[in-house]
Amino acid sequence: MTTTNDKMLKKLVDTVGAALLGVSSEGRIVVANPAAARLFGYGSKELHTLLISDLLPAWGSEKFDIPNLSSDAEAVMRPVAGRHKTGGQLVLDAQITQTTRQADGLCYALVLRNIAAELKAEELNRNEVQRMVYAVQGAKIGIFELDMLKGTSVVSGAWRELMGVAPDEEIDTQAEWRARVHPEDLPHVERADRDCINGHSERSLTEYRIRAPCGSGWRWMESDAIANRRDRNGKATRLIGVQTDITDRKNAEQALRQSEQKFRLAMENAPIGQALVATDGRWLAVNAAMCAFLGYSEQELLAIDFQTITHPDDLAKDVDHVERLLNGEAQRYSMDKRYLQPDGQIVWGHLCVALVRDEHGNPVHFISQILDITEQRRLERMKRDFTTTVSHELRTPVTAMAAALDLIDPVTFDAMPDKARKLIAISRENCGHLRLLLDDILDFEKLSSEKMSINLVDTNVFDIVQRSISVTQPLAAEFDVEVLLTARDHALSCKADPARVQQVIINLLSNAAKFSHEAGLVQVGLLDEGAQVRISVADRGIGIPAEFHETIFQPFSQVDPSDIRERRGTGLGLSISKQLIERMGGEIGVKTSEHGGAEFWVTLPKQV
Repeated sequence: MTTTNDKMLKKLVDTVGAALLGVSSEGRIVVANPAAARLFGYGSKELHTLLISDLLPAWGSEKFDIPNLSSDAEAVMRPVAGRHKTGGQLVLDAQITQTTRQADGLCYALVLRNIAAELKAEELNRNEVQRMVYAVQGAKIGIFELDMLKGTSVVSGAWRELMGVAPDEEIDTQAEWRARVHPEDLPHVERADRDCINGHSERSLTEYRIRAPCGSGWRWMESDAIANRRDRNGKATRLIGVQTDITDRKNAEQALRQSEQKFRLAMENAPIGQALVATDGRWLAVNAAMCAFLGYSEQELLAIDFQTITHPDDLAKDVDHVERLLNGEAQRYSMDKRYLQPDGQIVWGHLCVALVRDEHGNPVHFISQILDITEQRRLERMKRDFTTTVSHELRTPVTAMAAALDLIDPVTFDAMPDKARKLIAISRENCGHLRLLLDDILDFEKLSSEKMSINLVDTNVFDIVQRSISVTQPLAAEFDVEVLLTARDHALSCKADPARVQQVIINLLSNAAKFSHEAGLVQVGLLDEGAQVRISVADRGIGIPAEFHETIFQPFSQVDPSDIRERRGTGLGLSISKQLIERMGGEIGVKTSEHGGAEFWVTLPKQV
């Protein structure tokens, strides 16, 4: 008959989270809870058909000294090998108790626990400890422990190696250490140790010099010790710490100090303005040349930032450059900018800025250098004003002369002597040439002073190229050159200024005609490149040497001056074309064409 206590016991066995098994003296499983069934992968009823040796193969062997267990005695065994229903191996912790309920067939009670993860963690921990030991030894970190009550010390092998003491040498390590500390450093080391021992500080952290073995100079050491045991009064009875060799670090610090001193002296004596600037714009250090250029004293500059004295029209561009440096988009930048002196005077400086970062890549400060170009700017302005004035003053009489020559009646012209007709033709040609020269000079000055307006609109490239070919047709005929347009897409368009694009194409076509051989061919191509439109002008003429491909777009650049003079030109056309195209967001370049001449290409974006 099942009693109330038996029911309660069964309920307890079924609900407890640990795996429980009851085993008879014959080794048959007579009690099993759901946790045990889950542990071994069986159903609860299946377990009652098994022997304990089916689950614990070593049961009954010498490992399980079951017969020697006294009544109600308990044994704990680990690890114990278990077998899962699938045949897999289990690693268990077994708590075995011999019971007194043998009348019910119950002889042994087992509490089982899967400890595979626990053993693995222990193994990992042992490996980690071993790795730490190897790391400490490899890093040559000496470990020491001081017993304040006994006055003794224990040190590691790495400590002996740092001190140059043989592993088996019998010495008083504390006395050896004290005797070799530099006399100037020993007092502050002892003071730090005393403060830690008396509880005035948590640790004793010091740097000091140690005499190298055999008196061969001094090495720098760092000791870091803490009290790992104190008495009831808070006084340390045991210190444990580490000692490391920091000689290389100290030498590097000394070299850095010397380098900084050299930099400081170079900065102070530099003839141009130099400064260190914080990432928020505050001046950190300035030299005398910088103060003289800006008109402020050193104290006044260190109290403000660069934004305060930057001309409002240049501030946005300067700040944008700074942001690009901080974001890692650039390493340095340079620009011409204006500064405001205390009296309101404006000075020009050529600014060069580089960003200094720490070993982790974090911004530290800027190094700025400013060259005074105020006088240079004034002279450039005077030159531009003079050029513009002269160009405008010349345009009027040239236009008047050209108009007067155009008023000559054709009948009268034909009746003139040959010499007179020749002089008039030369005058007309030179007036036209002079007018083109003046236009180039004025355009170049407008671009240089950023006064030329660019109006970007949807532009049909095919129409622009066709008009350009029509305009240059007389010149092509003069040089006996045929211009051929190869394009299929008549609706190809881009974002550009139509007048400026036509100006560039006319210049390229004119050059191609001038530098082509007699009866030559100039091919003009249009190509849709997805996000941009490509225009090419290729001739079969004398070509441009590869070494001039980079310089041909510079102002007044000439490949062969004697040959260029025969073809007439200012040397500004390609420079103007490059500036115009770049102002419209495009690019221009040159390469050797497949027929040996020069091929100029232009790309313009479809969208701005």
